[in-house]
Amino acid sequence: MSAVSIHSRNERPPLTVRAAEPAERDAVLAVMEAANAEHQSLVQPEVYDLYLRNLRDLVTADRGVQLAVAGLGLRLVGAVAFIADAGMGGDDRRRRWATLRALAVDPAVRGAGIGQRLVGWCIGQARQHGAPAIYLHSAIFQATAHRLYERLGFKRMPEHDLDAATGYRDVPATPGVPRLLAYWKDLG
Repeated sequence: MSAVSIHSRNERPPLTVRAAEPAERDAVLAVMEAANAEHQSLVQPEVYDLYLRNLRDLVTADRGVQLAVAGLGLRLVGAVAFIADAGMGGDDRRRRWATLRALAVDPAVRGAGIGQRLVGWCIGQARQHGAPAIYLHSAIFQATAHRLYERLGFKRMPEHDLDAATGYRDVPATPGVPRLLAYWKDLG
């Protein structure tokens, strides 16, 4: 007698996290744009447009950026960009830090641990590359993401906060533009 598998209609397919395929770039960008649409009203239109252009540049970068995706069955529900040697600057230790960027989860499936799994994938990649630490920047209004990072052991690094309009840390805040808060996690 063969085994029969019975699934509930409410049961979700298993979550997978893996490196993205080049052919998935448009789908990655679509998830990132959908995940950030709720923030559009929080910033000036030109700042939001610049952010979307930066996302496109990040997703289509041919070198140095690894994209990861999260899938529920065949449906892509999350994405993140990972850079193994992001060149934080400063002392030699920070020069080899890895970074994660543009963590995005489809709003329809938030709260299912997808963001945590994508960040975990980035941490694993950073360790494989021998990075002593991993860092990221997150807009000041992304409080849910900040709680996730802190739960995963990331610490605030306010001396590396950035002005989102200029990308610089040691400048006065641009009016109407949110600060990007810096977080880091020691991998040693």
